[in-house]
Amino acid sequence: MSEFIIDSTDATFVDFNQASIAIDACFLLAYLDNDDPRGDKVSLLLDKWSKEKINELVITNKVAAEIIHNLFKNKIRDIIYLIHKMNTQKYSPTKEELQIIGDINTARNLIKYVPKSKLDELVKCGELYYNIGTILKDYKLNESNREGLHCYYSHAVETFQGTI
Repeated sequence: MSEFIIDSTDATFVDFNQASIAIDACFLLAYLDNDDPRGDKVSLLLDKWSKEKINELVITNKVAAEIIHNLFKNKIRDIIYLIHKMNTQKYSPTKEELQIIGDINTARNLIKYVPKSKLDELVKCGELYYNIGTILKDYKLNESNREGLHCYYSHAVETFQGTI
């Protein structure tokens, strides 16, 4: 392994007495994802670095943009799941889920751009295996009101900033 790249196992034994550490997108995305088992390792490293008084964690603009983009796509995926659940199971969302959905009209319009076969898979597996970028592109091409997407993007930015 390169001396500049350290995996999580090696990181617990390294003395980080240095000026800065560069963070990649996967590192923070794992930390933010409750279902990602690597998030615990990230937490341990952050605690270690805090105790060692690391002065700087560096996140490049490209990495920040990648994190925000992934948070945005994950938000869209969650919204599609909830709207589809509401449409097919007569499900009444909780207050928290309504906050996730945000603008109900935007959410309902988003689901129009997901093929029915993919929505059927969503019901069976609980996962949406479809390119969110394609959904967003189709939405932007066909919908006159794009303002509803702004709240989802803003949420991604706020989540990133809150993490930092």
